[in-house]
Amino acid sequence: MKKIAFDDLPQYTPWVSRILNGEEQHKKTPSEVQREYNAEKWHSVQQYLDAHPSCSLAELNATLMPDRAVAGLAENKQYVLQLPKEYYQQQIAQYCAVLEKYLEPGDTITELGAGYGAVILQLAKTWGSQYKYRAGEYTDNGLQAMRKLALNEGIALKSGKCDFFTCNMDDALYAGGGIVFTSYALMYIPLLEERFVDYIGRIKPRYCIHFEPCYEYQDGSTVHGLLCKKYIEVNDYNRNLVQVLQQAQQAGKIRIIEVQKNIFGNNPLLPISAVVWQFT
Repeated sequence: MKKIAFDDLPQYTPWVSRILNGEEQHKKTPSEVQREYNAEKWHSVQQYLDAHPSCSLAELNATLMPDRAVAGLAENKQYVLQLPKEYYQQQIAQYCAVLEKYLEPGDTITELGAGYGAVILQLAKTWGSQYKYRAGEYTDNGLQAMRKLALNEGIALKSGKCDFFTCNMDDALYAGGGIVFTSYALMYIPLLEERFVDYIGRIKPRYCIHFEPCYEYQDGSTVHGLLCKKYIEVNDYNRNLVQVLQQAQQAGKIRIIEVQKNIFGNNPLLPISAVVWQFT
């Protein structure tokens, strides 16, 4: 890990100059998300798994993570240059540190918007059979890839479709209890609907934890905060998660019990916060 100065970020990410030069907004729609992930990224993952039927999670991750250092935001809000696999290791460690504060023996852990399972499957490999695991995913290719990897790893994983755009999910995900979490998933919904909280309620979790970029937590009094806000706006990422949760809290539906702002980012302009809440 190499520390870098904030003023040097334009050397490592083209987005600083693109934002300052007035990059046009990239709309996030259901069809755009399907194109980016189902038709492209997770389709490529599926092709790799078809060609390597006994592939492990570690092997797949190694093929997807370039062997070159990239800029990001590490612990203590330091700008750093390191390998993608190092960010992944730090990400899992930070998630474990938060999740372990709220887990109880035998809990069910459900990830919504799990992609090909990079996080939920690694948590299952870390913690083993002391917990039960479920995962929801929006794309068909992501869901199929996750199921193949779970089978290859010998992980008992219940899975199904979930859709943050329409607030629908398969019955297999209902009444999971325990902990529900999201990771870099809600960011693809530009504006969440108020019914999102009730949607999570179908799983009946004891706690819900979001590891997500939070537009409202970016500090508009700093250059970095302003760049992060603009990056989210230009890419049409979510801009109201915190607002939706605060409104639900004001309505007496939930209680926000922990917030850690901008704790990590494998992209220096898109740090995630950890937000923990529970139903009242």
